[in-house]
Order: sequence, then C-alpha cells, then structure tokens
Amino acid sequence: MPDFEFQFTTGFTGQGVNVVVDGETRAKFTARSKFTTGLAHIVPLTLPDRMTVTLQATTSDMPNMPPLSQVITVDATTPFVVIAWGSDGFEVSSTSQRPGYL
Repeated sequence: MPDFEFQFTTGFTGQGVNVVVDGETRAKFTARSKFTTGLAHIVPLTLPDRMTVTLQATTSDMPNMPPLSQVITVDATTPFVVIAWGSDGFEVSSTSQRPGYL
C-alpha cells in the first residue's frame, strides 16, 4: 500500500480536524498554521490507492454547527495532499513532489 502525507498548511486558526478513513478516525488534532513556515500539521497514512478520505473540521466560532466535511480520493501518483483553510473551508490539492517549508 502506498504512503500518503496529508499536509495541513496555511489559514488554520485553531480548527478541530478529523481525518476519517472507512468510518474510522485516523487522526484528530487542532490545526493552527505557524506564521513562520505556513505549516499546521502533517498526517502520514498508508492507504490503498484510490481510497476515499473524509476531512472534517469544526471551528470554535460556530460550535453548534455540524462539522464541515470534504471527501477526497487519494492517488498514488500524487501522494502529497496539501490542505489549506480558506473562506469556504478546505482547499485541497495534490502533488507528486514533497512541499518544502522553512
């Protein structure tokens, strides 16, 4: 099975994040982007190619709202999944090259 890295980067200000695979939470953390590097958190996972992964986020400014959720499908040709937080929630892109941070 291929190894994937889910790299949570810019825009996170304390959102609670869950990474869910097949209904099982595989990572749970509070994401806060570091000003100096633009990186909040990295989650390494070994998964089958073409597996679906659900990203969920909750925010402290909307505690009674259901979590924002986005489903993505991983691809072994682009094992680095870069996730930023934008005005509409998750902004996801994938790349074959490991992103660099300071």
